[in-house]
Amino acid sequence: MKNTTPGDRLRQLRKHLNLTQLAFSEEIGMTHGNLSKIEKNQIAMTKAFLKALKLRFSCNPHWIETGKGEMFISPEEYIADGIKYLGIPKYGEGLLKVLNDPQFAELRSMIMIGEKATGEIDPELMSYLCYILNKWQQGDEDIRGWLKIQLDSQKRGSE
Repeated sequence: MKNTTPGDRLRQLRKHLNLTQLAFSEEIGMTHGNLSKIEKNQIAMTKAFLKALKLRFSCNPHWIETGKGEMFISPEEYIADGIKYLGIPKYGEGLLKVLNDPQFAELRSMIMIGEKATGEIDPELMSYLCYILNKWQQGDEDIRGWLKIQLDSQKRGSE
C-alpha cells in the first residue's frame, strides 16, 4: 500500500487496525465525513486529531505526518504518557490493579523475576520460571508440594 501522504498513512493505520471508516471515526469522536476527507487529503489533520490518534491507538503522530519512524509509539513512551496524563498516584493505582488481575499473572511474574535477576535470562528459562511462579501463586497445595519435592531433589543432587 502506498503511503506517500498523511491521508494514505491514516488509511494504512485504520486498515492495520481492521476498522472501517465509520468504526474508526467513532473511536476517536469525529464524523465519518471528516475522516473520509482527511484520508483523501482534502482537509488537514489538526494537532488535536493527531493527539487523539496517539491516545486511542498508540499511533506515532510523527509517522502519520512524515512517514518516518514506526507506525506506533514505543511501549515506554505509552507508559510515560500515561503517567503524565493521569499522574503517578492514579497511574500507580491502575497499574497495581492490572498486575493483580489473574489475566496478567505472567507479566507480574516476569517483573518479579526481573527484579531478582542480573543479566540476561534465557527466554526458555524465563518461561519456566514464570510458569512455576504462577502455579505457586495459585496456592494449590498439591502443586506446591510437587514443586517443593522437585526442587528439593534437585538441590540434594547438586550438593
